[in-house]
Amino acid sequence: MLTKYYFLGLFLSIHLYGQVPEIETNYTKKDSATNPLLQTFLKDYDFVLTYSEQCCAEQYNVLALKNGKWKSWTYLSNFIQWKKEGKNGPIKIDTIKTGTFFGNGKDVNSSKVNKLLAKFKENDFWKLKNDSLNQTRIIQTYIDGGDTIRKKAVITDGKNYVFNVLTRNNARKIQSYYPEYFVKLFPDMTDRKKFIESRDYFLDWWKKFHK
Repeated sequence: MLTKYYFLGLFLSIHLYGQVPEIETNYTKKDSATNPLLQTFLKDYDFVLTYSEQCCAEQYNVLALKNGKWKSWTYLSNFIQWKKEGKNGPIKIDTIKTGTFFGNGKDVNSSKVNKLLAKFKENDFWKLKNDSLNQTRIIQTYIDGGDTIRKKAVITDGKNYVFNVLTRNNARKIQSYYPEYFVKLFPDMTDRKKFIESRDYFLDWWKKFHK
């Protein structure tokens, strides 16, 4: 009976309160092991979308759906697990288990979320593949004397932009490393353009909502 009501609630959440996408899993075992959100949020939420920029300390923007209601959080990755001084030295605190992890969530109007999800659908965002979002190509550089140097386009001082999309049954990571650099070199990289447009729309949407 509980299973019946759970799936009924999930059906209503998806069809009445948001255009929640169907996604295909591309998570590896490493992704599952290193993502602190995978098991924690999915214990209580039906759908989770996270955004982070991998550089130094990661800041996570989290949007989650439960029983037809959306909530959002923003926090740094080092908040998930931190240390405090004890009698015998530092003690590792799991903020998830203490309940602090889910504190201070902000309610989000479903109509606002629908606009975001509709934009992602328009850009085929949910189907973007990491191979195409992170491919490189050979570039030619001409030097004095008419010689040509051929090398791969590579950059090492950029950011990696990461979205995680989690449901009860599937987990998908959509990420691209410094996509602007590659689009400038190769304007025909349409998937990277879609990623940039979706990312920028999300950040603008998040900023307006969290003023």
